[in-house]
Amino acid sequence: MAITPHTDVVLITGANQGIGFETAKKLASEHSDYHVIMTGRRKEATEEAAAKLQALGLINVEALVLGTTGPYSLEATVLTTLTRCRFK
Repeated sequence: MAITPHTDVVLITGANQGIGFETAKKLASEHSDYHVIMTGRRKEATEEAAAKLQALGLINVEALVLGTTGPYSLEATVLTTLTRCRFK
């Protein structure tokens, strides 16, 4: 999905399972103009969850590992998100 200055980017924490996964699925399916970033702490589980939605044709999702334990983890996540979403 091409990200433009008009693209709404949604970052969902805990999106590899449960409510987070269902929220990502609903937003991605009902808002094809959104770019949904699915985050989780476990790389494999987060990438697998995004791949499940992509297999359903929801190409507006991507996975991002979100660390929550270090003092700079939030800053690193914001920087990574901004870098990834810089108008591809």
